[in-house]
Amino acid sequence: MSDPRTQMDEVHRLKMRNAQKSRVVEAVQTRGRILGVQGSMDSVQSVIPLCYAAVRDVVVPGAAPDRALSDYHVVVVGCPGKLTSEWCKALVGYVSGGGWLVTTDWAVAHILERWFPSMVYHAGTISAGNVPVLYPAPDHPLIAGAPEHGVVRWDIERSSYLIGVKNEGVVEVLIVSPELKADRQRKGLLPIGSAGKQAPQGGPVMVTFRWGKGRVVHFISHLHLQASDAKGRLVSAYILTNVLDEAVCQAEGLPQITLVDAPPLDASAIRFVDGDPDAVRIRFTDE
Repeated sequence: MSDPRTQMDEVHRLKMRNAQKSRVVEAVQTRGRILGVQGSMDSVQSVIPLCYAAVRDVVVPGAAPDRALSDYHVVVVGCPGKLTSEWCKALVGYVSGGGWLVTTDWAVAHILERWFPSMVYHAGTISAGNVPVLYPAPDHPLIAGAPEHGVVRWDIERSSYLIGVKNEGVVEVLIVSPELKADRQRKGLLPIGSAGKQAPQGGPVMVTFRWGKGRVVHFISHLHLQASDAKGRLVSAYILTNVLDEAVCQAEGLPQITLVDAPPLDASAIRFVDGDPDAVRIRFTDE
């Protein structure tokens, strides 16, 4: 399985063999809507059209979104994620209202750290190549099917941005790599946020957290994983379609595997900082 189309077809075949999952896949095929926001470093335009959703759109971002993001169950923003303030404000509103946002690599700094503060941050840069990955929470629905393929190798692009975790009580670390942790130790750097407590097996490769009524999912490196082995690319396809499955189930009120119930952020607590259109402030409920 070398090309992305073959891998997506294989994921579809494997999911359709499961009676419960097949019903979800059929719903996604008829109702699912996913939007890819093209980045100069991540080929979302090569991945999104292969998903088994009913609507699979890809846009080149302009000054502001040219469509209602709320029309989509999932929005995927490719690395580097250097979007305008209007785009980022729209993404915050979209997720707060129940949308699911997927971001990759440098977007941890350009979007998440700045516009979804107090969750994750850019914890340094690494060029690790192919690294083995592990699953601290193998039963989590967003990685369902992935652990069955054993240890796979994830392609870490040159100058990838490490993921640091600020809010361990809300941010879930779903994939880690011992190589990311070892690299920082060799360089004499501090652990990557508090994720060392939550996922001592290694540094974060995939994290997720609730925001308002929606959810954010972030990966180090890129969705197409062009230099990984076949199993790694298959697992990447599995996880992306899992996100789509769960987002459609939530939005359409379909039966789904319950996600870890972290307390949702009160969307009413989000305030844009006066005089600074490029930043947001969170007012916590106990302030």
